[in-house]
Amino acid sequence: MFTHMVEAKDIAQVDTFYDPGFRLTTNGVTQELPAFRAGHERVCSTAIRYAVTYDEDAWVEQDDRLAGRLWISITRPGEPPRPIEVVFGAQFRGDRILRPWEPTWPDWSRLDALADY
Repeated sequence: MFTHMVEAKDIAQVDTFYDPGFRLTTNGVTQELPAFRAGHERVCSTAIRYAVTYDEDAWVEQDDRLAGRLWISITRPGEPPRPIEVVFGAQFRGDRILRPWEPTWPDWSRLDALADY
């Protein structure tokens, strides 16, 4: 999902990876699918680039749930990459993400690079 949608900035992939009943909780804020899609549409149209690095030793999967740790580096033109650590848990419905919980450090919603989200 991160490679195909986030790094590729391909908003058309939202319906492939996210369930219609999707509800994200991140750093105390909850978003349903329409708000999530709109935020990503705004950011995908910018010059920001993303790169994802996974902690291969921090993955747990059982039935319809997955937990792990990764870093999403955000790069704006003329600036060094800014890594954001994400520790997440997610519940799936079928093959799509239904309920992700993801605290991040630093809090992604407070970064200037994502002010338009």
